Amino acid sequence: MNLHGPLPTGRTLLLALAVLAGPAFGQERSMDLVPLEKFIQFQKGIRSLQANFVETRSMRTLRTAGGGQGTIYMVGTTKFRWQTAGDPPRSIAIRNGSTYWLIQPQAKRAEKRTVSESEFSPFDFAAGGIARSMDDLRKRYAIDSVANQGGVWVAVIRPLDRGVAAKVKRITLGIDPARYYLRSLKLELRDGSSIHAVFTSQRFNPSLSSDLFTPNLEGYLVRER
Repeated sequence: MNLHGPLPTGRTLLLALAVLAGPAFGQERSMDLVPLEKFIQFQKGIRSLQANFVETRSMRTLRTAGGGQGTIYMVGTTKFRWQTAGDPPRSIAIRNGSTYWLIQPQAKRAEKRTVSESEFSPFDFAAGGIARSMDDLRKRYAIDSVANQGGVWVAVIRPLDRGVAAKVKRITLGIDPARYYLRSLKLELRDGSSIHAVFTSQRFNPSLSSDLFTPNLEGYLVRER
């Protein structure tokens, strides 16, 4: 599986994840929705995930695209750890239940805030936080297209929730044609920026230490919001 690198702010990280459902039924009849159905079934079996990714991000205010490499760890839909490559990483984002940290190890700074249980990150797509069924998918997202492109199933969807749709314009999922896991994810935002992540390796349902989701911030300057 395949996904992204550095995220600039906790706000961007959390907004990116609330997206996926279905279009008008007339439009759906012309699509092969089997890949999406099998993708949802695969996601339902993911209890934990460890994945490396390469991310490219384009910002409206920047002429050249940025990005990088990193690793994500996830347990369920409310525990994740995202970090850039490097020792120490340039940045780390951790969510554990309703607590969220954005950490800069090199600067010894961190931000801590409380989030609602319903808030997600972009990486929920990777670890089963999308939809429990096609009916659930249709309630939450509009399915614009599903097509095989270069041997990969590509599904383009749009959020139906007004709050999410005001920020996220479109989501493109790259789905493995053999096992139906997520290989890539692209988020196009209303402000003209985009995030494109490609997973370079993935482990499904590994045993992950709880320490990954409980940061040690001794010696850090911590700001709470």
